[in-house]
Amino acid sequence: MTSTYLSWASVIIGGILLFSSCLNSNNANIDKSSDAQVYALALSSNADSTGVLSAAEFTIDQVGKKIFNRDSLSYLFAVDSAKLTLSASSTYSPFSQIILTLKNPDSTYSWNGKDSIPPLRLSSIITTAQDGITTKPYDFKLNIYQQDPNILTWTKVTDNYLASSVSAQKTLAIGNTFFTYYVSGGTLKGASTDASGGKNWTEIDIVGLPAGTTPAMITAAGKGAYALGTDQTVYFTPNGATWTSVTTSYPVKAIYGDLPLTTGKTILTVIDDEGTLKFAETENFAAIQVLNTIKSAFPVSAFSTAQVNNPTVFSAKYIAVSGGLRSDNTANNANWLLQRKGETIEAIATETSFSQQGSSIFFYDNKLYLMSSEKENGQNILYNSNYGLNWTKVGKNQTFDPEFTYRTQASVITDAENYIWIFGGVSDASQQLVEVWRGRLNKLAGE
Repeated sequence: MTSTYLSWASVIIGGILLFSSCLNSNNANIDKSSDAQVYALALSSNADSTGVLSAAEFTIDQVGKKIFNRDSLSYLFAVDSAKLTLSASSTYSPFSQIILTLKNPDSTYSWNGKDSIPPLRLSSIITTAQDGITTKPYDFKLNIYQQDPNILTWTKVTDNYLASSVSAQKTLAIGNTFFTYYVSGGTLKGASTDASGGKNWTEIDIVGLPAGTTPAMITAAGKGAYALGTDQTVYFTPNGATWTSVTTSYPVKAIYGDLPLTTGKTILTVIDDEGTLKFAETENFAAIQVLNTIKSAFPVSAFSTAQVNNPTVFSAKYIAVSGGLRSDNTANNANWLLQRKGETIEAIATETSFSQQGSSIFFYDNKLYLMSSEKENGQNILYNSNYGLNWTKVGKNQTFDPEFTYRTQASVITDAENYIWIFGGVSDASQQLVEVWRGRLNKLAGE
């Protein structure tokens, strides 16, 4: 019996020794990670009641060794302390050491991973991998708007840039060039300038347009600009100066410009189909696809348009129309949104409480803006709206410059540099204004 007990005891002891040996062997073979990269960073603070800091997304540039937030935090944002969270390649391979460097005043210390840190003073982070050897330095920057991002700053670029007196005018962009078409002494004339500056203008010769063509009949669309003759004939120019007639299968009543589509864009127009006005689309007027009949309240002349193509909303592709006259020459006081729906153009109208006549509509900062013909303190009132359904008067930080003269019928163009350009217009005293203004939101500068 004793022999049996001894035998079992030997087996148990041997098993324990073997298991212990295996454990020691595994521990000896574990390689400590040499990955010192930061894979995620987050900041939060109890003092941040709006959650701006905790919502910030940080970009980690492993090659450039930089960590920063692309979207700046709100103007004047400040907290004294925050919780910092750094994520390594794995929770099983945490950093063996983290060195933080602060500024104003400068200091460097080994961070224990728990204490709060002053986020506005943090300038660099050095992480050491679990192996205790490999390090990775990062420059850190917490971007905060240094000026009110919603201020719209206006500058007068130039004035009196046309060579002779003006009785009517309109400015549009073709490629990288601004063209101002104007009537002087009963003759249609033109001037152009590089769209990046807008200051130095050169007179151009207008060739190929019939007598009686006015600036209001000219629209930028497609690969150039189109003009409507008094007999509803269409003319095209690729360069702003030389025009040729285009044979169309229907008389053209109005041209609204480029309509954004999910597959690109098309030129939207209204044609006369044996006495019935209908929407139609075309690439260059050589072929016209007739669509649905327009509503009787829809404007067909003297209107203002804006292309709406919001990159953050896939379905937000419209032409917005303001002001103008209907086919019976009565005034339109509604904003219209036009969108392609299958084989028809859906036209949604929203009446406004303010006058639309002489207004200028444009799309900026993913919103519709309307430079209305109403005035306040001697200036135009500027409204904005998501898509023209509910208009709100802009705050004082977006009003026009005190030297900006009240006007109607101005040409408004927005560009790729996030500038709003305002050309000409008619003053309260019915005088043509020959000047160029440019404005931009602070938050869009440099984007």
